[in-house]
Amino acid sequence: MSLKSLERIETCIIVLFVFSLPFYNVSLLLDKVTPFLMVIWAIISIIKFYISKLSIHLNIFFFILAGFYFLYGFGLLYSENLNAGLLKMENKSSFFIIPILTLLSSSLYQKRKWYLISFVISNFTASIICLFIALQDFTYGNLYYIHFSYFLHPSYFALYVVFSMHIVWQLISTEKGMGIMLKRVLYFVMLYFAFIVYLISSKIGIISGILSLSFIFFHEFSATYKLSKRTVFLVVMISSFVYSGVTNHRFRIFSENIQKTPTENTHTRFLIWQESLNVIEENIFFGQGTGDAQSALNKRYLSKGYMDAYEHQLNAHNQYLETFISLGLIGFIALLLLFILPLYYLKDQFEILSVVFLFLIGFHLLFESMFERFWGIVFFAFFFSLFFISKRSMSKV
Repeated sequence: MSLKSLERIETCIIVLFVFSLPFYNVSLLLDKVTPFLMVIWAIISIIKFYISKLSIHLNIFFFILAGFYFLYGFGLLYSENLNAGLLKMENKSSFFIIPILTLLSSSLYQKRKWYLISFVISNFTASIICLFIALQDFTYGNLYYIHFSYFLHPSYFALYVVFSMHIVWQLISTEKGMGIMLKRVLYFVMLYFAFIVYLISSKIGIISGILSLSFIFFHEFSATYKLSKRTVFLVVMISSFVYSGVTNHRFRIFSENIQKTPTENTHTRFLIWQESLNVIEENIFFGQGTGDAQSALNKRYLSKGYMDAYEHQLNAHNQYLETFISLGLIGFIALLLLFILPLYYLKDQFEILSVVFLFLIGFHLLFESMFERFWGIVFFAFFFSLFFISKRSMSKV
């Protein structure tokens, strides 16, 4: 088989891999599809790399992502719950595997448009399926939150959809020679995604949509300091997200939840954060160990009588705190570097979609332990690798 044929197959596999991301659902066995495609991608890339005899260009972004993973390996050395630690290492293996595959796939960055489009189409398709399922047994509640978000937890699906919306905006902004009809279709897709975020009813998804779209608006407006059709459309998008926040029933009960018992979701989260900080103080430099974060939190829940949090084995619901608990200060700094170093690079080679990606992930990590779930890990590992590791000019950084 020729090198060009292998490259076409590799591209198709990666397109399918990206397309599979929003469809992760254990009950449908779809959780096996994405890992299977990753294995096929690895086999094709290794064969292609061996035939082409190309050299690998390592860069600092590969080392910080792979290094973050190996810090969890180091945390196994002082972890009491070794089984839980090994499971966590397996779950986080994409932090190392995907950057390696990225380096082996020499044309990944050049073909990034196809992967970004695949992600948009997959989220559009997933949302249509969610709508169809919700309407099959229509009640008011079935159209919102976990009853609507059939494949993923609402926070993750909202992140995917908001990022897809920004990919569409990137296509509108950068693709030259795009016809008026196609642009109108893409504008409609953005409005549709805003509607889907409203149905997903993730508070953090709505807030991140408002903030990221506001950033895009000021970036566009600062270029001319005049309102154009594009900036007016952005105002409409921001207004739709604000409307979602004002009218969404989950926002309306937010203030009530804060005043209720520890079994209420919002109030529980604040209590968990407080207990997470208490656990961090127990071993601030090295943390509890890779496999012991949950058991340390469980002990705090029991001692304070937070039975709902204990029975549901709730994690820190904040990745910064979660990493700090497991790996201590060194792990926390490593996590911050995943965002600080790329932003430092982007000050010289500004790419707005990359900035939005970092913002969305960094913001969502404040409210969810997204690097403790497969669909959060793979999403970040792939797009981080696509935007930073795969770009050959960045090997000079």
